[in-house]
Amino acid sequence: MRERRMFHIASILMVVGMVLTLGTTALADAPMAVDPNLPDSWYGERPLASELGITQFNESPMLAERVEAGLLPPVEERLPLDPPTIEPLSPGKYGGVAHVWSSGHDMGVDDGRMLAGLSGNYLMGRSTPDAGDVLPNLVQGWEYNDDATQLTIFMREGVRWSDGHPFTTDDIVFYWNHIANNEDINPIPPAEWDPAILEVEALDEYTFRFTYASPQPLVHFTFHKHPGREWLFHPAHFMKDFHIDFRDEEELLAEAQAVGIDAWDQYYDYMGSKNYPERGRPVLDPYVVVERHMSYLDFERNPYYPFVDTEGNQLPYLDGVRLNIVADRGMKRVMAYEGEAAIAGPHLFGSDIPLYIAGEEAGNYTTYIWLSGKGAEAALAPNQNHPDPQIREVLQDVRFRRALSVALNRDEMNERLFFGMATPMQTTVPDMSAFYRPEYAEAWAQYEPALANELLDEMGLVDQNNDGYRQLPDGSRLRLDILFVDSPGTPILELAIEHFRDVGLNIDLDMVSRDLLVERRSAGNFDIGEWHLDRVTDIYLPIDPSKTLAPTGLSPQFTPWPLWQSWVDTGGRRGEEPPAEMMQLVEWARTIQGSPDPELRAEYIHKLLQAHSENLWTIGTVGNAPSPIIVANNFHNVPRHGMLIDDVDWGSVYFPEQFYLDPQ
Repeated sequence: MRERRMFHIASILMVVGMVLTLGTTALADAPMAVDPNLPDSWYGERPLASELGITQFNESPMLAERVEAGLLPPVEERLPLDPPTIEPLSPGKYGGVAHVWSSGHDMGVDDGRMLAGLSGNYLMGRSTPDAGDVLPNLVQGWEYNDDATQLTIFMREGVRWSDGHPFTTDDIVFYWNHIANNEDINPIPPAEWDPAILEVEALDEYTFRFTYASPQPLVHFTFHKHPGREWLFHPAHFMKDFHIDFRDEEELLAEAQAVGIDAWDQYYDYMGSKNYPERGRPVLDPYVVVERHMSYLDFERNPYYPFVDTEGNQLPYLDGVRLNIVADRGMKRVMAYEGEAAIAGPHLFGSDIPLYIAGEEAGNYTTYIWLSGKGAEAALAPNQNHPDPQIREVLQDVRFRRALSVALNRDEMNERLFFGMATPMQTTVPDMSAFYRPEYAEAWAQYEPALANELLDEMGLVDQNNDGYRQLPDGSRLRLDILFVDSPGTPILELAIEHFRDVGLNIDLDMVSRDLLVERRSAGNFDIGEWHLDRVTDIYLPIDPSKTLAPTGLSPQFTPWPLWQSWVDTGGRRGEEPPAEMMQLVEWARTIQGSPDPELRAEYIHKLLQAHSENLWTIGTVGNAPSPIIVANNFHNVPRHGMLIDDVDWGSVYFPEQFYLDPQ
């Protein structure tokens, strides 16, 4: 690990030198959270074609040829009765195949997920560019009953799957009855989900209703969190053929065994995968997989995609996307530098911005600088549930966490890694949030190593054997590891451990795979965890406080209290019962999630943020840092400014359907 750390620091010094060589002109275009040139319609309900007076629709030449050959119905028959529109940044052009890079065929978190269409498939809503609200997308809209225990969804008539079959409430009811409530496929019943769903019912062909066990006035904020995962809907007309409720069991098992599968539910999942074109599974995404290879996936436009632009041109503009598979994220960064991607975003290091700028001419691309939208580019989470009682006592002592915090030189991190464009801050919401307060961001965020030494001495953590490092009060070794995966936060950690050693703390880095990190953190088997603090903008924070504010929510593997959170979220079946002060945080979080009163929600959000600023359950470094977005010079309609907001959905708020390539 030492060699890797020195390599990164040497690279950082080289890049800083490049900044001096390049001058500041390349970085003078200061990043903004929101591009002022975005259409107003991206912040409100997008107009229908009829509202814009559109009476004729156009399509790509590729699809027009298929219509001419009798392979497809006319475009008017493939679109909804009154198609929703997307206003492009500029009028687009049809054609071309955009190349992007992924570290795997599943496209879990990468550029392929965004561009190849998975982030276009939002059943309910899509976030506004400022992450302040969620607006209808594939559905027309929704409404709550008076106490927010019921939510009625209104679908768009005429939306179709990629095979032309209508998308209706049959797909919702099928999922509810035969997937959500089938214990083979889903061992956790919906009544135990968070939030608990008691019933899903179809009111007619295009209207359905959720009934919840408790008031859920913010549940529509979660709609955009399920892009491409088809949460609560499957293509019933296709998937029934692989479900035991609709087939003879012997025949179904024989089909499964023919492809090497012994259980019907595993066969259902096998046939339900989108990324195997030979299986024929239809989608609602803007693109459909047409070829799968070891080194790439080829996507082609969905002829039934329901959106048009404001001139009546069916989207997307691109004919297709090639998702090239590379071995690791490091190779993706190299490919971006060499100009081998139409667009590249997450997992590019902010510290490499000058490097990318220097490569623009040779790579024929432009480096856009967005903001991350994160409350911390790297947040440290001392394990409050550590298995060693003596270490747990240290990590649960607020003096230790405060000492860690004031030992960090955040200004150095900002200047050396982010050219002064990030925000040195404590773990909290970024300054574009309605809940931001300077006192939260500044709490114990000053660089004061003398105070760190004082707090550690007060705890009895002193250097008893003159080896340069502090021992525990009984004289035994105090050595801690930061468990992390390689990411844009890695250079921050490499500086952080040097700061910790300056105050006598023997803390090192333990880099693991993401799967192992999730496994160890979920089990509480770590000293100090690390993760970036994304999803803390205003549509995320109220529905998922788990990363830093309360031991409950959606991300137990990234919290400082995994066993307490497991106990809360399983009703005491797993984990470890939290102390009373932790349960107070949980109650505050539940008040936020269940109250229809926005003023009351804001009051309790501030309670949680204030409590964290005093207790520092996680420790921030710098936030809202500049993030390079590499855009090929022949690839258009990508906003010059923006926020990543979320690794998974990073570009979806900017309507990738309206990105286009110059024609060849």
